[in-house]
Amino acid sequence: MTLVAVPIFVDTSADIADAHAAAAAAAAAGATLVEWRVDRLGDEDAADAAVRRLLAGSPLPAILTCRSVAEGGHAEDPARALALLAAATRAESPPRYVDLELTLTDHPAAAAVIDGVAASGEIGLLLSTHDFDGRPPDLLQRIERMTTHPHAAVVKVAWMARSLRDNLEAFDLLHARRTPTIALCMGPFGLPSRVLAGKFGGLITFASSAPGAESAPGQPTLADLERCGFERVGDATRVYGVLGWPIGHSRSPTLHNAVFRQMEWDGVYLPLPVPPEWEHFKATVGAWVDHPTLGFRGASVTLPHKTHLVRFVRERGGVVGPEASAIGAANTLVVGDDDAIACVNTDVPALRATLLAGMRTDTL
Repeated sequence: MTLVAVPIFVDTSADIADAHAAAAAAAAAGATLVEWRVDRLGDEDAADAAVRRLLAGSPLPAILTCRSVAEGGHAEDPARALALLAAATRAESPPRYVDLELTLTDHPAAAAVIDGVAASGEIGLLLSTHDFDGRPPDLLQRIERMTTHPHAAVVKVAWMARSLRDNLEAFDLLHARRTPTIALCMGPFGLPSRVLAGKFGGLITFASSAPGAESAPGQPTLADLERCGFERVGDATRVYGVLGWPIGHSRSPTLHNAVFRQMEWDGVYLPLPVPPEWEHFKATVGAWVDHPTLGFRGASVTLPHKTHLVRFVRERGGVVGPEASAIGAANTLVVGDDDAIACVNTDVPALRATLLAGMRTDTL
């Protein structure tokens, strides 16, 4: 089962009591891990004692992270950050995982972290790498370095997605993993990698306790995961969504996932942002339909892609429904278990039925 980690920032020792309360509330909301983000706590003179107190009162198993500025965090001094992590490995209540950035594994102070993890027998070393610009060109090399590290218990990769297609590579990385792995996409295109992590065996996904508390761009809240049906995702879960641009305003995911839950249907329905150009639609929908293990079984399609959908289905030799064919636009993509595709327009019959009901007649 994929664990859900809630990141909580602890900037000073005065924040610890509130941080413990926030973690307890997150546990009640479904979190199974807490990621203590102590990026700024290392600036305090008594930082080691503060971290021990933080860990001792943690209501959930913890990941301890002191994220560097270079990788999206706030820790400016790598030596101090590593010293804080090393001290935590000697705590009476150690974290479940210590996050060590790949770029810091060769730092002279990293040896104390790695030795402390090895000596504890209780802590897992989580090696991580992040890219906030896009998919790093050496992504596979980074993963290989982390996977083959003699002390790595978990490998984590996260990068800024440029399109929904990035999620497919994250899924493939999880499928090919040789050690427990976290593979996440950041930004507005990255939600599928977070919600569907359990379908592909991801060890952990991350979700904030509330809007504004995110530790990375595009990170959902615990409530978002619940609305998307995260807890029901398994390897056979069917994937659906609403395709459009923009799409953040759509209430369709909330509605459909509620119905799926009520019906006990093994499916999830996601917001799927696709930029307005035909080329984006063709490339993204084609990749999702063709992915061998995603189980993409269809989508609602809204503006500006209704005409694109008809063109897409025709070009791929699929079936275009009569209303969609007549007006050149469709709002529903259907993908069969045999990957055969079809599109229909449900707007036309719905409009016709509404008009007939309003006019109290059977024909127009």
